[in-house]
Amino acid sequence: MSLQLSGTFDTSQLPRIAPEPVTITVARTVAPGYEGQFLCWAEEAVATLRMVHGCLGAAVLMPGPDGGEHQIVFRMVDGMHLRAWEKSPERAALMEKAKDFAQLGRFAIRDMGQTVAAGVCIDVEKKEM
Repeated sequence: MSLQLSGTFDTSQLPRIAPEPVTITVARTVAPGYEGQFLCWAEEAVATLRMVHGCLGAAVLMPGPDGGEHQIVFRMVDGMHLRAWEKSPERAALMEKAKDFAQLGRFAIRDMGQTVAAGVCIDVEKKEM
């Protein structure tokens, strides 16, 4: 599954769009039986993100005792670094690994305390290659 976290726009506009730190939250409802696989993948994603130039921090937040969504939260120094992450081979490799387990989720991008984009994954479609 591949989620595009930002819309189509001219990258030269990025410094004006998000010159300050950008916080991204990704919520995942994990299908029963896939929790362990998801957590291994999420920890790998966080470890990878923490090594990316421009990442200010990343973490996995667990659902409450009665269930709910897992949250992956990370912060980049600005929109240019977020865009670089979105297009990176590291992210592409992580998204490729994530396609093997069923998940649905929501995401939001916040900039300077305001939500600037949001989306919902409403279906996961497995394609034979």
